[in-house]
Amino acid sequence: MDGAVDDYLALSLLIQSPKVELTGVIASDGLSTRDGTIKGAQALFGNFWHAVPLSVLGARGPRKGRNLFPAQWRTQAVELFQKPMKVPYRYRRTEILFGTPGAEKFLSAHALLHRMTSGSGELVLMTTGPLTTLAHFIETKPGEIEKFDKIVIMGGAFETQGNIQEPFPDLKFPYSEWNIFCDPYAAQVVFSKKLPIFLIPLDVTRHMRIHMDFLERLEKVEVRNLGEIFRKLLKTQTKGIQEGWYELWDPMTVFAALKPDLFQWKKFGIQVLLEGDQFGRTVKSESSAAFHVAMNVDRERLENLLWRILSED
Repeated sequence: MDGAVDDYLALSLLIQSPKVELTGVIASDGLSTRDGTIKGAQALFGNFWHAVPLSVLGARGPRKGRNLFPAQWRTQAVELFQKPMKVPYRYRRTEILFGTPGAEKFLSAHALLHRMTSGSGELVLMTTGPLTTLAHFIETKPGEIEKFDKIVIMGGAFETQGNIQEPFPDLKFPYSEWNIFCDPYAAQVVFSKKLPIFLIPLDVTRHMRIHMDFLERLEKVEVRNLGEIFRKLLKTQTKGIQEGWYELWDPMTVFAALKPDLFQWKKFGIQVLLEGDQFGRTVKSESSAAFHVAMNVDRERLENLLWRILSED
């Protein structure tokens, strides 16, 4: 995860799900800084974490170049969680305290990967930021990566415009999506391998744009723990919601992992372009391994499920 509001929304869904045994979280540089991501998790969830090792040793930046998220977004992401949000979030699991970067409870990313792949049941790796750390795993620990049953990734755009120019029209990359654009060289490594990848691109997240009526309903209805987190976090994104470009990017990645039948999937290879205004663009390819790519979603079913989760938790 890379410290965006939708990262924390997705993480909240994972933590509360009785179907998920969350083995660990890797914080990497992306929309926020790596350390900012950790501070956000600490402020939002306080001491109410169950026994999940949190690795802070993900990537600090892209492999090549400096295609970072806009400075104002990165600053806002860090400042958003300077103080605890005091969400009354009570988990059904063991309470632990956060340590500080460098403390023993913060595993290295490699150690966490090993712990994850030593478990039983279906193994799912989910990425909601740039693919720098995943590419590093693939190159240094290919045997471990091959143990995963699913690798669910939020990123890319195929039959729709990218989101680099939303809301920054002066940026001259109309076809790229942020997670891929920030480190397209890492994405190129990931999509060159035969892995069980399930991709959530903008083609499908645009079916779940959040409008003001959703936020207004969230203000009026009675919600509990998880609903309070969604309410508080989405209110910080009111401007994007009003302007019509805010989507449930990372939460949809969680639903894709837990309820794949909500989505319509296509299977094709993926190539990442690296030149000109096409830089960071994902295109269909016949020359690489084929992956499952979500191109549509049953919005009504997904939204009904989300409202039920928000009001019942």
